Amino acid sequence: MGVRGHPDLAAHGAGAVQRRGRILLSTLLVGLIYLLGTWALAGTDWAAVAAATAPLLLEPKALVEALAAAGAATRFCELDPPVPADIARWALGNCHFMRNRFTVVDLAWFLGGWDSEAVEDVLAEAGRLGAGL
Repeated sequence: MGVRGHPDLAAHGAGAVQRRGRILLSTLLVGLIYLLGTWALAGTDWAAVAAATAPLLLEPKALVEALAAAGAATRFCELDPPVPADIARWALGNCHFMRNRFTVVDLAWFLGGWDSEAVEDVLAEAGRLGAGL
């Protein structure tokens, strides 16, 4: 047994236990938000939502083309300085830690869907569009 009888306190310190507690609480809150959202959005006309938001969105290929036409980088290797592939993968894999707001990647991470395989899928799709690494 570790400090005060808790093995994690001895091995990782109280901070690790507090972080685990915050992660558990965050996961529970995400689940609650999901359930409340599901209940609140029941009966929503998703076709109307899609029609209303479609003019606000660009297709990914159009976005890549617009960036290229503006002379902007579309690949990590085109940045100055170029970002190595391993660093780009690390950054994408950890991007949910970079902002102090909840994003779709945070949700994917909490639900277990944002991992190295998801990062590779995103990079592969970006590559097919002329962007990515």
